[in-house]
Amino acid sequence: MFTLLGEEPTYFVVHGIEGRRLLWFAIVLIVAPPLALILLLMAVRVVSTKGEVWTMTVLVGILTALTIVPAIDREFGLPVGIYVALTVAIGVGVALAYTQLEAVRRLVLYFSPAPILFLALFLISSPSSALLRTQGGADMLPTWDSSTPVTIVVFDEFALGVLLGPDGDLDTEHFPNFGRLAEMSTWYPNATTAAFRTDLAVPSILSGRIRPAGTAPTVTEYPRSLFSMLGASYDVRADEVVTRLCPDTVCATGVANEQSIVQDTAIAYLHGMLPDGLADAWLPPLGARWGGFADQGGHTAASDVDESRSIETEVESGCTNVVCQVGWDRQRFESFLAAFDESTDRPQLLYHHALLPHVPYRYFPNGVSYEPISVTRGLDPMWIDDSDFMDVMRQRYFLQSMYVDSMVGSFLDRLEATSMLDDALVVVLADHGVSLDPATALRGPEEGEDETRSGVHPIPMFVKLPGQQDGVIDERQAQNIDVLPTVADVLDLDLPSDWVFDGQSLLEEDREGPRRWLNGETTSDPDPIAFGIRLRSGLRELPGRADFIGVGPYGDLIGRSLDEFEVSTETKGTLRLDLPSAYDDIDPSVLLPALLTGSTEDLTDDDWLAITIDGTIAGVGPVYRGETLDVLLDPQTLTAGHHDVRAFAVDSQGSLLIEVSLLR
Repeated sequence: MFTLLGEEPTYFVVHGIEGRRLLWFAIVLIVAPPLALILLLMAVRVVSTKGEVWTMTVLVGILTALTIVPAIDREFGLPVGIYVALTVAIGVGVALAYTQLEAVRRLVLYFSPAPILFLALFLISSPSSALLRTQGGADMLPTWDSSTPVTIVVFDEFALGVLLGPDGDLDTEHFPNFGRLAEMSTWYPNATTAAFRTDLAVPSILSGRIRPAGTAPTVTEYPRSLFSMLGASYDVRADEVVTRLCPDTVCATGVANEQSIVQDTAIAYLHGMLPDGLADAWLPPLGARWGGFADQGGHTAASDVDESRSIETEVESGCTNVVCQVGWDRQRFESFLAAFDESTDRPQLLYHHALLPHVPYRYFPNGVSYEPISVTRGLDPMWIDDSDFMDVMRQRYFLQSMYVDSMVGSFLDRLEATSMLDDALVVVLADHGVSLDPATALRGPEEGEDETRSGVHPIPMFVKLPGQQDGVIDERQAQNIDVLPTVADVLDLDLPSDWVFDGQSLLEEDREGPRRWLNGETTSDPDPIAFGIRLRSGLRELPGRADFIGVGPYGDLIGRSLDEFEVSTETKGTLRLDLPSAYDDIDPSVLLPALLTGSTEDLTDDDWLAITIDGTIAGVGPVYRGETLDVLLDPQTLTAGHHDVRAFAVDSQGSLLIEVSLLR
């Protein structure tokens, strides 16, 4: 655990664990397990001295096996049966040797101080050890006069290609608000990220610097940033999620969530200890995130939602309730917009990092959520190698990206309503993109294969200068590390001579180029248009619908009545719904159960199932791995009340439906 967490300082930053809290966390991690076992031995001793000896022997065997076998499993990937057999064999063998051989008992004694060495290495030499240093390294610029508001919105895992049509132009039909933004700002269609991880990419935006992996995203490691540059002269609203670059003197300090870190650390430990088969069956997935693992454990029915707890309450208490999981993104953004105020004595610096359209995919374009959990099936840690299933993921990503577009519209509306739009410096961009290709990592391999990088590397980037009225397209290469030097240039700041950037101002006419840095390495030009074409290849437009989109070869069946098809008198296979009661009495104000999931039998990877709601096809999706189904249903069919759900296998021509037995 010290090795795993020592390499991921962002894990502690997200949980609000720094300084003394981190020291206490490390001490508890090393003291609590043996203390619990000592108390167990003491309790056994009260009953029987011989029992204490046997208990000690069993514990030595178990702990030794759990030290050795997981290491072997990580190296060779043991089947569950072999893992269990090897654990038993090593545990029994060591226990017997411990009782019979003095040399073994002495060896165990000699190794007993080893955890103290691991603790020392964690606290002294790991990347996370940087979090032990007291915050105070911010290099604040002195106060200076300014009247220019600055607002920066960073979206997460937002690939440029999703916004592009096949001609490379913005798709203003599906993303009208990005088109609106482009008409008043400068769009950089050749912009790319400098890092594919959020904890590196976001600090590079805020600091203009590229730092190596393992650098903690804190003010101690980034003493010169947007916040130290403007914090003394601006009223600052900074919504940071996975970073802590805003100094305590400028921004309120986040509250540690001790309960969450205990749960998450336990889950991470068990994932490392158990074989994949048992971990997948017994534990929530770790997913592509640094925390909240316990909230990913499974589907939650609408009836399980605790309506007595508000979103605001859940945000303050650590965001563990399902209500918070559904509304947290929206709540944060609405709170950010409410902070806009043109009447302040000093100009405002408004920064927001939105965790969208980042996984999990659960929003329709209008912001209605259809899934309360954080798990994204098919991703752990790579996307599964199934092109049909990935079309469903692309469908969900596309719809969630359309929700991001509506957020941009609300953002622009708020700027106009507060009379800040004309005078403000406005920046809208992404930290990095995403890979949605089968058998790839979410953000692609570190070296960046060309096909994968076409989704991960290019990012949307729009900059509206103060007073800018007309849209401009700047096709020169740009990167997100150019944002802060551009802010300094626009505000005409007199920076110290030793304040340097890896990026450069976007206003410079003789900008250096070409630059295609990714994780400190120069790369070839990515192709966001190709990513967009792959993304849309499996999607199906529905006539007259701007709020939903079909998927796969039979996606255009959505909206048609069951009466229009020939229905076979035979049946084929079975489908067991994960949430069979979700459609008995729908309350759209609480949760829309539009993601229908279940397990199948006697069906194959070649089968596509049509799901009907009250006799109308509401969604079509593929069976993947021959046993699982995820289908996104048309939200218009899910009105309040009871609904009749049926499932049908679609023949190759899309004209014959064969009913699938529905098990509850």
